[in-house]
Amino acid sequence: MLTVLSGTLEPTATYCRRSWVWLSTGSGEAVVPRTGEVVPCLGLLWITVQHRPRRWYELPHTTGTLPAYFAKKPAGVEVDQYAVEELEPEQPGTRLFALLNIHDREQGEPYRVTVGGVNRCRCLAGVCRVPSGCKHRSAVIALIEAGALEESRELVPY
Repeated sequence: MLTVLSGTLEPTATYCRRSWVWLSTGSGEAVVPRTGEVVPCLGLLWITVQHRPRRWYELPHTTGTLPAYFAKKPAGVEVDQYAVEELEPEQPGTRLFALLNIHDREQGEPYRVTVGGVNRCRCLAGVCRVPSGCKHRSAVIALIEAGALEESRELVPY
């Protein structure tokens, strides 16, 4: 059975809007479009973030006689799609998830997100311990709270 869920995440210093959409695959696998590889997964997760408007910057002028004008750079929107799989946890009382960005060629390995005990993620924001937390960890916690990631299937050893 396919399940579709969605929700919002708390804004951060970097992102003024953050949201997620979950689609369970039903088949237990997904195709990675960039490689054609079939990977095991519980479902697909889309994370959308909107960057806060950038600081003021100087606009170039063409005449040389007018003063330069200042304006805010527009805020960009970023959408990432991940195949999500639950792995066997490293420590009791925790859950471990692998999030593989299925479109980003630069992500070689899935991000490992640990929830329970010390919540952490192996992405850059997670490793740098950004105070508000990374979007991956926040989305996985939201998925668990929404009931999308039940502990009912056999876990993949890491």
